Amino acid sequence: MNLPMANTHFITPTLRTPPERWQAQTGFTLIEVMMVVAIAGILVAIAVPSYSTWRQSLGLSAATNTLMGHLKQARHLAISENRSVKIVITAHQYIFDSGSNSTNKNLTVSMAQFNNATLAPSAGTFTFSSHGTVNAGNIVITAGTTSKTLRINFIGRAYL
Repeated sequence: MNLPMANTHFITPTLRTPPERWQAQTGFTLIEVMMVVAIAGILVAIAVPSYSTWRQSLGLSAATNTLMGHLKQARHLAISENRSVKIVITAHQYIFDSGSNSTNKNLTVSMAQFNNATLAPSAGTFTFSSHGTVNAGNIVITAGTTSKTLRINFIGRAYL
């Protein structure tokens, strides 16, 4: 007996087998990335003004210490070499008479290397005598919004 095959074109459905364990998805969502960028932006906005202030303060301290060191050295040279030693100060540099020979006679120190600090002396030239005395005065050193006043008394001592 032959039975006619009525359903020869019938396709049996395939069953999907669920995975044995779900694999965890890796990566970050767009919202998570945007939150991290926003927090980083806030931190940068807080840090940049502090960094600028710190840099100005560092330039001011370096300029003050360098000038004070040269003032003390000028007094020492004047006494030890029994001669007058001059420091000529302008707004953006000072010239230090560092020796008696021609090879290192004048040392020019630019304030550009100290975060563009500026100098405002009460006298343009400070001359140390062979006795260590000097014309007394003040030098105001300014870097950005901060400043320090360097005082020089008549016996040649420099202090803040």
